[in-house]
Amino acid sequence: MKYRKIYEALERRWQVSPGFRFTDLSGWRNPHGRNAQRHALWMVAEDKLSGQRVLLAQFGGQLSIMYQKMDENGLCYGETRHIHCKDQKHMAQEIDALFARAHKAA
Repeated sequence: MKYRKIYEALERRWQVSPGFRFTDLSGWRNPHGRNAQRHALWMVAEDKLSGQRVLLAQFGGQLSIMYQKMDENGLCYGETRHIHCKDQKHMAQEIDALFARAHKAA
């Protein structure tokens, strides 16, 4: 499976965070769809426990994480932050660290 390490990081969070969910709109899953070339990786995760919404995407060859605080109604607020990743292993590590930091701060 393409992006296996990223999916594994999301599954780790799902196992420990009630209400965690993500929507996968990645083009790699449907190579003939209209988003296949533009968005090989495109996932939106919502984590109620840490209070944030996270976008995981690949733009060209660049893997990126964008995240923002989210209130109890699912509305985002505050600054959008970015993390640029060199590969999927690095992205998976950053996902784990991001949720761990946010959980401690919450």
